[in-house]
Amino acid sequence: MEREDGMQEYLTRTRLSEKMDHLGILPIEMQPTNRYALRNKSPGIPDCVDGHNNTRLNGALEKHLQGIASPENNQDARHLYLIGMAYLNGVDVEVDMDRAVALLQNSASLHCPDAMEQLAFMYANGVGVDIDAGQTIHWYEQAADYHRSHGDFFSLCSSLLDLGEFCVASGHLNKAKAALDEMEQVATEHLTNEKEQKTALTMCYEQLALLHDAAGNVDDMQDYNIRKAELLFGDLTNAQWNAETFPELYTFFFLSAAYYREKNNADKALEAY
Repeated sequence: MEREDGMQEYLTRTRLSEKMDHLGILPIEMQPTNRYALRNKSPGIPDCVDGHNNTRLNGALEKHLQGIASPENNQDARHLYLIGMAYLNGVDVEVDMDRAVALLQNSASLHCPDAMEQLAFMYANGVGVDIDAGQTIHWYEQAADYHRSHGDFFSLCSSLLDLGEFCVASGHLNKAKAALDEMEQVATEHLTNEKEQKTALTMCYEQLALLHDAAGNVDDMQDYNIRKAELLFGDLTNAQWNAETFPELYTFFFLSAAYYREKNNADKALEAY
């Protein structure tokens, strides 16, 4: 309860005992404790569970988790997300997809971006729900709106990439282009970490190339393939070929040769070969 310098530990100093139920803390005794002194120091502190008694510990944990999942906590967005993920994956509870979806939807409605992104993934892949492109797009857009309003530009790029990638794959090309164009702008203007910016732009250009390929815009597709390759390898005329770079470089130059051959540009095709 006190350190050697006489300062009270955090538990007593902040009167944490009064907030244990609200914070979802289960007190466990791992070392023998003078419980009389503990109660005097922190009035109202609940009894500690013996951490060395597995039967009592498991029973206390099960009861505690049931309390966390109770309706009384339904206004805590992060709590709802974590309990929803527990029911989704069967962590200390039986898998219950309906309950998981309901908890995640409640959490998302209370502005938890992790819940929004999880719901988008579930609707995209039919996990616990029917596949629904409209719901997928909706939740990815909601997550992007949240990150945009909070100035979290790295997370915004991630949500826009997820949205763009899904829309490219599902044929919603206009929405994909809007998302990926914004991602390029955000990464260029707001990501100050060079490595993060390079990674974001590389993935963005890859999806933009796929988008223009799907739309039949082969010139734009090649432009974004070149941008991606230059980010990865720098000056392509002096690119370093090794075991790590060979697959990407081979693919790029092979596709470039095919592109220029189709455009009847024999010199460029030979250069790529």
